[in-house]
Formats: sequence, C-alpha cells, structure tokens
Amino acid sequence: MSVLEAGTRLLTRAVPACISELIRGKNERSGVRIETSTIVERIDAKAGRSEIVLADGRVLIADLVVVGIGAVPNTELAGAAGLAIDNGIVVDETLATSDPDIFAAGDCCSFPHRLYGERVRLEVWRNAQRQGPAVAGNMLGATQPYEDVPWFWSDQYDETLQIAGLCREQDVPVARSLGTKGRLFFYLAADGRLISACGFGSLSAIAKEIRFAEIMIGRRLAPDTEALADPTISIRSLLI
Repeated sequence: MSVLEAGTRLLTRAVPACISELIRGKNERSGVRIETSTIVERIDAKAGRSEIVLADGRVLIADLVVVGIGAVPNTELAGAAGLAIDNGIVVDETLATSDPDIFAAGDCCSFPHRLYGERVRLEVWRNAQRQGPAVAGNMLGATQPYEDVPWFWSDQYDETLQIAGLCREQDVPVARSLGTKGRLFFYLAADGRLISACGFGSLSAIAKEIRFAEIMIGRRLAPDTEALADPTISIRSLLI
C-alpha cells in the first residue's frame, strides 16, 4: 500500500507536525509506503488496473485507487436565499445566519468561536451532533452562544489520535511522554491558557487525558507548564 501526499507532511490541516510524524511512523512500521511533496498528474485506466502518472515522470501501477481531494461546503441553497457566505454559511455566536429567522449548523456552518477569537468551520461529526440541539434551543429563544470545545479522533491500527481544541502554529507547545503508551502535546496561548491538546497512543491512556484537557480548555484554565510536562502529575489534578 502506498500513500501519495501533495503536502510536505501528512495531515497538514488536521494535526501539528509532531503528531503527523508519529502517525507517519506508525503507518510505515505497518508496511505503508508514504511519499510527501508528490504531485499526481493523471490516472489512466489500463488492462483493468490504474496507471498513476506523477509530475516527476514516474508511473505507479495500482489495483485500487482512493482519491481524497478535500471538501467544499454546500452553500448553494443558502446563497440562493440571500444569506451571507464566507467559507461556509456565515452565522453569529448563536448560529443565526444573516437572516435572524434562519439558523445553520454542521460542516457548512462558519461561526465565531469565543475561545479562539476567530471564525471557524469544523468538519467533524461531534460538532454537527452538538450544533443541532444548540440551534434548536436558540430557535426557541435560548440565545446561547455555541462554545463547545472542538474535538476530533481517528483510530490508527491499534492506537488512537485524539485532539481537543484547535492546534495553532502561534501557541506554545508542551510535550508529555507516556512511555510506551503514547505521547501528549499541550498548546498554550500567550496569556497561559490551555488552548488545545492532542495525543497519540493507546486508547486507554490517551482518551482520559484528552478529556481532562478538554475540560481545562473549556474553563479557560492556565495550568503550570512543568506540571503539564510531568507524567507523574495527574492531568485531572490540574483541574482545580
């Protein structure tokens, strides 16, 4: 099996470089050949197989090709209705569109997130799952800002990737080693607040730590960096 990636590393939009390298290593140890900075010129059908022609002139032969080219939010109906569009259907903190009688939720929804001070659009199932009830409540008059901490997961063979919050280049990273069970990375904003956390390793070790980090992010806590890095100190104890 081969993976051809146009970017300089795997999962550029989804995870920080440190996690990207862990995922690459896991896949390569499992027999996957990975090429980054690789451009596919075209794919030709030949004798029941696929010829993958690369920009550097090489030709690879495959029995099955899976192509991932990204996603575009479906905003055609909203645009036709005259709603504001900007990388998705533009909504306010309550998920109301530019027409106060129309709300939007899910992957197509671009909303301002108070934790990050920026507008985001999240293509993850839990966001869609939670925005639905939030929209219903606000349509009934609750007028509550949507402030759920973003959360994402992916199983990689016998290990798991989990991310709470948005990992950004400008935030300060703090690493915590769990030994053979995995690694965690925490990201702090300039004011010391925990802004995101990600981990890769065994589910039993990663899931609970990311859950506690998610709570800290939501509470806008600024934990001690040495405590975050020390695996002998419980993440849960930092919630106080």
